Amino acid sequence: MMRKRNPVQPRKTMLIVTSNPALAVYFSRVRKDCRYVSLTVECQTADSLEDLIKVTAKRRIAGKYSRAWAVFTFDDFGVKAVQNRHKHISDVEQKIISLYAKGMTTRQISETIEDIYNYEVSCVMVSDITNRLIPQIK
Repeated sequence: MMRKRNPVQPRKTMLIVTSNPALAVYFSRVRKDCRYVSLTVECQTADSLEDLIKVTAKRRIAGKYSRAWAVFTFDDFGVKAVQNRHKHISDVEQKIISLYAKGMTTRQISETIEDIYNYEVSCVMVSDITNRLIPQIK
């Protein structure tokens, strides 16, 4: 009688790199509860978010991890969160005001912004921006 082989999948390894020591402690506690993944947690110092991502990528390749996460909080690198239904387009707003001051219509402004920045701005949005900002400028 042939013995059945039980194919065992290799355990996936995961690396979590964070710049915040509190997050490192939290994820190291999670590691104890993790049954399916070999989890490694490291706390690295980084000057920017891009540096943290680069360090994580280098550590993933060097350690032969199957997955790597760079975990950060908004406070770590001064990242500003944008609230729901709010858009951060202050540069575009400035361009719209300058084009409006030069005498362009709202339709011409929306077409120009779309041509230059490849960013769709409706005529109504241009009108709302000018109506909101013109009183502040005066």
